[in-house]
Amino acid sequence: MQFVSTLAYAGTVTNLVVYLTDKLHESNASAASNVNNWTGAVYLCSLIGAFFGDAYWGRYLSSVIFLFIYFIGMVLSTISVSLHSLRPPDCASGSTTCRKTSTKQAGFFYFSIYVQALGCGAFQPCNTAFGADQFDEDDPKEHQGYKLGYSISTAALGLSLLLYIAGTPLYRYDKLGDNPFTRVFQVPIVAIRKYRVQVPQDVSLLYQAEEKQSRVLPHTSQFRFLDKAATMTNDEEKNPWQLCTVTQVEEVNIFFSTTYNQILTLFVEQGSAMDTRMGSIKIPASFFYDQAPEALRGIGSGLELSCFAMGSFLSSGLVSAVTSITKRGNNPGWILNNLNNGHLDYFYWLLVVLATLNFLLYLMAARWYRYTTFESVIAADL
Repeated sequence: MQFVSTLAYAGTVTNLVVYLTDKLHESNASAASNVNNWTGAVYLCSLIGAFFGDAYWGRYLSSVIFLFIYFIGMVLSTISVSLHSLRPPDCASGSTTCRKTSTKQAGFFYFSIYVQALGCGAFQPCNTAFGADQFDEDDPKEHQGYKLGYSISTAALGLSLLLYIAGTPLYRYDKLGDNPFTRVFQVPIVAIRKYRVQVPQDVSLLYQAEEKQSRVLPHTSQFRFLDKAATMTNDEEKNPWQLCTVTQVEEVNIFFSTTYNQILTLFVEQGSAMDTRMGSIKIPASFFYDQAPEALRGIGSGLELSCFAMGSFLSSGLVSAVTSITKRGNNPGWILNNLNNGHLDYFYWLLVVLATLNFLLYLMAARWYRYTTFESVIAADL
């Protein structure tokens, strides 16, 4: 259930800013602020779910109730994006002016996604705590559940495979391209061979033949040395080991500029085995859940999620403040509808500064924190 809930949330949050700009015709800055506010509301609602789960309804009943509310919100959102009467008409092709979203249209859409926010946010801490309640840390039998765990995972993967194959007649298939590893290696090799070649200032002179793929990548200014691979000279044939396309060069740029964080494999085991002391500070391998009293574990999870809520609300305020301040005078501002004319790079540098300050504050808080230990109490038979 957690997987399905997370899938629904991810599908909403990843498409929300695009829907607000493309379909509801909001500006980039306004859409970013509204998405941050909605994300903050999701996490803030976790406190509501944790409160009712710990104090009144219990974690199971609370999970069911808030999951139903989440479902209602998804239904309303689907209705909002499906009915033409509940959204403005699309912008005319090539037009810079679009019909504004009416109060009724905007109101219905935002009502639906905030019903989602209530259900999704309140469900998370209840479900997390209820799932953890199913295990008794003091029962040795609870540590022998690998067979069941792997069996469930295997069955779920097998089901997903069958569903994937079942959709075979409905899929759209692209033409096969060249060997991707060959395409990647060709670019730096050709660029090194042509290190004396001068790259033209006019990027339209770079070689861009018809690709086997349905789409080509436009030229960017990253790693300009690799553009030598796509620079045409008079004494070469159009052989991929002598001349590469712009799309090939950009594929390599993407490959070089992508960072992938490996944090799932062996992360907890490494944290448990290594010396986690930083001076007088000891950082445990697992943090938040086991530090909460048993009767307040739902609230503990809710408080953790509420930190994301505060971050989202502050992010919304930050976007609004930056937009307002950078537009003073005759300056166009950093965050524009046409991002090519703005300065998102300046905004990201600002985030770097804030992240650095946040890390320093974290070090101070971690130094003051005292790790909580609990004693196991075995109830005697009466």
